[in-house]
Amino acid sequence: MHLVHGDGIDPSARLSIYRNNVVSRLSDVLTATYPVVCKLVDRRFFLYAADTYIRQNLPREACLVEYGEGFPSFLAEFSPSAKLEYLPDVARLEWNIHRVFRAERIPPISIASLAGLGGDPAQIRLSISRSTAFVASPYAIDQIWIAHQAVDIRSDLQLRSTAAHLQINERDGLGIVDLSPATWEFRSRLANGETLGAALAMARTISSDFDPVPALASLFNDGLVVGLTADFPHSKS
Repeated sequence: MHLVHGDGIDPSARLSIYRNNVVSRLSDVLTATYPVVCKLVDRRFFLYAADTYIRQNLPREACLVEYGEGFPSFLAEFSPSAKLEYLPDVARLEWNIHRVFRAERIPPISIASLAGLGGDPAQIRLSISRSTAFVASPYAIDQIWIAHQAVDIRSDLQLRSTAAHLQINERDGLGIVDLSPATWEFRSRLANGETLGAALAMARTISSDFDPVPALASLFNDGLVVGLTADFPHSKS
């Protein structure tokens, strides 16, 4: 039984047209999600990379807003762009910008919510807003991103040689903040679901004088905490 009716067009040609249309549509999705990466490598090379990625990673869902999450990891293994070592991290930054803009908005809670919890504070887990993301890189990827937002922006930009420890927020507009390494470790680990005690311990391995009191207060003051739970062991009778 024929599954494709030609209607005057050879079935294989019809399938080829459909396939090319799908690749073209997905290329547009990747270009819209990764505009700075596209600028860094030029459009022709980007479309070549995108075509290779698409043919290896067709979408599994009809909604294309989630498509392209694996593109940064693909770039890290894509040999034609291997000399651009910072490129996958710029792509990770762009993906997370894309993600925070479409994340569900949940109202933050106040630090007073901690007062009602008993037990060991180290066992508390904070729920960090989904409209917040954390990306670290040995390259100044935030400065690279800023430099490519418009032809007339930061033309005198001097890229620093230090690593980037970025917090990306969408609260009444995009915010990208370069945190200290210890603060980034503390916040990113909490965002990944680790307990307050575990996140604090890792932050202190980076900076022995890391102070948890202002670090915790700033999380709430910045409106990043949307919930909390406590993994306190049940008392034995």
